[in-house]
Amino acid sequence: MNIDRFTLKAQEVLQQTARDARAFGHPEITPEHLAVALLSQESGSVSAVLDRLGVPGPLVMRDLEQEIAKLPRVQGENNE
Repeated sequence: MNIDRFTLKAQEVLQQTARDARAFGHPEITPEHLAVALLSQESGSVSAVLDRLGVPGPLVMRDLEQEIAKLPRVQGENNE
């Protein structure tokens, strides 16, 4: 996958997804990590679509964070 072919916003979301997964100590990136990054993106289209559908973004975020908390973690110095 050549990330340089993605839009700037898509590159930023992928980078944020990887940072978040590392920060949580997760050994892999999951769709939940990606969804959180997309929902967190300022002026992103995902939040706008959820609003338009009448789906509360904060509720979706809470559910995603609960799912992420269940994922296995790697502990130690070299958890990357």
